[in-house]
Amino acid sequence: MPHTDTQTEQDTSAQDASEELERRVVYAALVPAVRLGRLFGVQLKEAGEWLELAHLKDLVDDGVRLKEAAERLNVSVRKVSMLSSRLRENFFVPEQEHELPSRILFALWAEPLSRKRIKQYLSNLDEELIDGAIDQLERDGKVELTEGRTPTYAIIESAQRLVRRDMMARVDALNSMLATVTDAVYSRFFGPDSGSAFARSLQLRVRSRDLPKLRALYEEQIWPALAALDEDARDDPDALPLGVALSWAPLDAIKGALQRKDE
Repeated sequence: MPHTDTQTEQDTSAQDASEELERRVVYAALVPAVRLGRLFGVQLKEAGEWLELAHLKDLVDDGVRLKEAAERLNVSVRKVSMLSSRLRENFFVPEQEHELPSRILFALWAEPLSRKRIKQYLSNLDEELIDGAIDQLERDGKVELTEGRTPTYAIIESAQRLVRRDMMARVDALNSMLATVTDAVYSRFFGPDSGSAFARSLQLRVRSRDLPKLRALYEEQIWPALAALDEDARDDPDALPLGVALSWAPLDAIKGALQRKDE
């Protein structure tokens, strides 16, 4: 009589279901990039190369050395070195230069820090880039240097919005928004405390002349409320750092652009 290990079968089935969900979520996250690539004529080969660069950038951002990155990506060190060169030339340094001010301000949110401590916080980044970002924030009046036994930098206002209109700044804002969305996706599907994340997708109709009311809703109500919550948490060591993404846009805007392109 054949013997069946029911518990083992159940465990295997649960693991298979978990892996399927992980892959479906990753696939779903890739579709928006593919649709944009199709709209702008990005070919499959080029998109594949960008995916390789994105994998490496994610590891480098976490301080992983190239040799270890090669092992994790299951490619040769030579391949990773080539990707690293391309990453620095095309994406890494330009994005860092505009991403850094936001990261430094976030580091200073809890307490003033010396230039040395800021560099320790961003230890995987080039020190010259960090110095340049600190100096720019000081020139822009976002931070001030407090003299003392150890000079430290402090945020002039506890809640700030870095509104910049040049291309790289807008890309930085996109990276920040997508990072928040990614955190929400992970937390809702896989996180140990899904209640700490919140995500809603709404579809509604709005008259063109009422669009300014949406912006006013953010500027006059949502932003002041969030800023007040941030200020209330300033001296609380148990405060939970959160990313918040609020957005609206014409429904299926990219779908319409693709349809017009294909006509």
